[in-house]
Amino acid sequence: MKYMGSKKAMLTNGLGELLVEQTQRSRRFFDPFCGSAAVSWFVAENTDRKVIAGDLQKYSVELANSILQRDRAISDSESIIFKEWIANGKKEIQALEIDLKIKKTKKYVTENKRWSSKSSFNITNAYGGHYFSFNQAIAFDVLLNSLPQAEPFKSIALASLIEAASNCVSSPGHTAQPFGTTDKGLDAIIEAWKRDPLVYVKRTIESISLRHANSIGNSFVSEANELLNDLHEGDLVFLDPPYSGVHYSRFYHVLETISRQTKVEVSGKGRYPAPDERPRSDYSLKGKSQKAVETLLFQISNKKASAILTFPSEMCSNGLSGSIIKDISSRYFRVKKEIIKGKFSTLGGNNENRPARQASTELVLLLEPK
Repeated sequence: MKYMGSKKAMLTNGLGELLVEQTQRSRRFFDPFCGSAAVSWFVAENTDRKVIAGDLQKYSVELANSILQRDRAISDSESIIFKEWIANGKKEIQALEIDLKIKKTKKYVTENKRWSSKSSFNITNAYGGHYFSFNQAIAFDVLLNSLPQAEPFKSIALASLIEAASNCVSSPGHTAQPFGTTDKGLDAIIEAWKRDPLVYVKRTIESISLRHANSIGNSFVSEANELLNDLHEGDLVFLDPPYSGVHYSRFYHVLETISRQTKVEVSGKGRYPAPDERPRSDYSLKGKSQKAVETLLFQISNKKASAILTFPSEMCSNGLSGSIIKDISSRYFRVKKEIIKGKFSTLGGNNENRPARQASTELVLLLEPK
């Protein structure tokens, strides 16, 4: 899925090897900022240690649990549940779709907004004509309202919808705002709205169903410090704290709405839920981020656990940088430093007029108890 600062590329560029090496020396593995779940999945599939993950946002937790809570693949006979879910959903979708011929015009976008605003379906009313076409939004609503109820099928199906939404959404890499209707914006809107959610749902189910943890773990909606209350000596923690001065909930509220499966009231160009419905983190507040990191590192060191911490080398918009992170870490741990080159979304973190993704370096610290 499209995720800011995703560690997926780094897992094949040295980070994965370090994680496996250190996890095999540890009792359990904790991932308190699990995000796209790429690291949690990697460790669960490549080691025999229990993975305990967490995040403030429910969609991240749902993604993580679609694999962490299983220690075997879904069999061919079991996959019939997914086939029936999609087949029945497709019939209902076809009955609810409207015949709007795709045109690269502002009028076409306006028509999608008009039809969506009349809908009683949650996703369609909130996001149709903005992040999704009317027909795409209807597909998400129908499938979301008819999810399999038995586990692990529900978790896998919900994760497939979250992944499909991330791939179909008409926005620049996240869901802070939908594309506008300039010429280039219309090109991007039409390209996104041509994507069939069912294709992405099927693709994700086929992939996730074959994957599983070697030891059953779990993921929770939780503050990082709260998740680590159960930490013990010999455990390993992977720390990938926020580097943006903007709360991550602003960028993933569409995926969060899908994962919560509850009615949402939205407003503004970004179609945001009310502020009190969006998780906030001290790690994204310039005046509190340093204290938040220090408190977390003290908690881990006090439990005599180890940690692997990643953070952009340069100064970020939440007031932290790689050098600041390293300085704080050295107060509580013996530090081993590595630099891994890669690309990640800066989200304006370097205060420059820059593209959405740019080449950068990321600091990787191996932190061992003193």
